[in-house]
Amino acid sequence: MLGQRSFLRMPQDANINVAIPMIAINFAFFMISELVYKINAFEGISDVLSEINLSESPIRTPAIGQIQKKFGEFTPLALEQYKLRVKSAHKLPQHARAGCLFWQRSFEQCSSEAVALWKAQAFPVDTLLSITGGLGVDEWAWSKNGTHVISCDIQSDLNALVRYNQARLKCSYERLDMDALSLLSLHQTQTQGWVYVDPDRRQDLERLGGYWEQFQPRIDELIETFGTYYSHWIVKMSPMTDFRVLRKALPGKIQFTSIFHQGEVKELLLHISVNEEATTETRSIHIDALGAVTEFSAAVLSTFAEAVSPEIQNDSQTYIFEPNGGLNNLNLNGLFSGLPFMTAQNQSETLFTSAVMLPFQWGRCKSVLYYYEGSLNDIKRGLQRNSVVEASVKVRDARGLKTELAQKKLGLRESAINVLFITQKGSQFGAWLAGNEA
Repeated sequence: MLGQRSFLRMPQDANINVAIPMIAINFAFFMISELVYKINAFEGISDVLSEINLSESPIRTPAIGQIQKKFGEFTPLALEQYKLRVKSAHKLPQHARAGCLFWQRSFEQCSSEAVALWKAQAFPVDTLLSITGGLGVDEWAWSKNGTHVISCDIQSDLNALVRYNQARLKCSYERLDMDALSLLSLHQTQTQGWVYVDPDRRQDLERLGGYWEQFQPRIDELIETFGTYYSHWIVKMSPMTDFRVLRKALPGKIQFTSIFHQGEVKELLLHISVNEEATTETRSIHIDALGAVTEFSAAVLSTFAEAVSPEIQNDSQTYIFEPNGGLNNLNLNGLFSGLPFMTAQNQSETLFTSAVMLPFQWGRCKSVLYYYEGSLNDIKRGLQRNSVVEASVKVRDARGLKTELAQKKLGLRESAINVLFITQKGSQFGAWLAGNEA
């Protein structure tokens, strides 16, 4: 029998757009609590399922009755393909173009292809034990990079789907039906030095956020048991996890990497060298839409600052700068306060003025057009004097002032170019109207 997470069960949050009324659906079909997994049946229907993702033209989700007639017991999985079709083309384009199949729960937690490919290049190991297989995107990237990957997952139906995807992608790595402890125990007498783990961050279908102690499996317990045999661990964590708490709980040298891609922090990645002295390194990686990678660290910022000439520092132009989330969640934003040409403008050091234009990979840097100080009414009068009627308002550390309220009180229309940054200055507000990106 399948476990409760089987993709053959009806997704609880499925949002199905159909042309026929729900009352006409044989709803009892979807309420079957367990289904016997029929591997031959899956192999027979899998190519038909993949046609959903292979189609390059927009397609409308058919009526439930039509899907049920065509896919039978695999109707829930067919619905997953229709639901994830657009998202998969964006997040996993090579997988989608190959006609791979997806399951929402594993799809949501898996790495995007761009991030997975960076990890494989950043850690080019000979052999990797991946003990929480999931959809297998990271394993695909490492095997594509020449690593011998041995992966496991406890869900046999998901493993069947992943093996099908391997054939579509023409990639080969071992995918075993077993749990993490069994795989680690199986190889502990061999020279397998690297382990990759992406703990499940859900419990009873609820996201656990940054409470890493509730993630499964527990990383600290695995390292305590198997650290003697495996000296290097690569751990993918939720970006909401506090790295300082992890540092206290885990042994050895830890390199924390915050990965920023497509406008958000995708994950917090830990490289733990369990046999080395307990030191800490932090860096942020920016991956752009074309896959180009830019690294930020204290050393990188120091090199940048040394290259800034005094003439540029004394330039009359002022910029406003917001570090991206990848810098903020590792406290790397605080490094800017030590530079002579930059000044933190809020308590959390997430807003700076600068005499120097900063790389867009580090955050948003815009030219300051006007600076206002005082009450919201004072700022509004200043904007009117300068004939400013359009600007998107961003409030940072302003004692409870909400962006929506500030936008409304200032009477500003949204703008795709101008941004008004507001923060607390004593009992008043400071506001910078910024124009085009630097």
